[in-house]
Amino acid sequence: MHLFAIFRGEKYSVERAINDLNAKAVRYNYHNKDGSISPGVLSIMCNPVVPVEIIFPKEHLSCIVNTLGGQKALEGQDSLKFLKKYAKWFRKLMHLQPIENIDEKVLKLPIHLEGAGVEIIGLGIKEDRTLIDGNEGI
Repeated sequence: MHLFAIFRGEKYSVERAINDLNAKAVRYNYHNKDGSISPGVLSIMCNPVVPVEIIFPKEHLSCIVNTLGGQKALEGQDSLKFLKKYAKWFRKLMHLQPIENIDEKVLKLPIHLEGAGVEIIGLGIKEDRTLIDGNEGI
């Protein structure tokens, strides 16, 4: 069973609630190959799904996308097709443009992602307006 919820509050308190849930286990009866049922215990998994807005100058788009895993990685894993569907809805709701034409040769910034169990699904981009003086209105 998957229950989706939105946690809101002080960051420390929200993280503590999630950590507390991850530390819990519940009884689970599983079926054996011979048809019998055996009692067991299953750990609760509370995996955050967090929307994030990353703000940076337009000229660094390729760097940021490569930092997050690259254009292909931001499409998400095939095993999580239901999340991809919601990403499309979110993109439409927020009037975001697809993430396209990224230069894969641009270096990436070092962040903690490798082996951390973090999947990032790129939703899209929204360009800033240009100010009267020609600067990007970040």
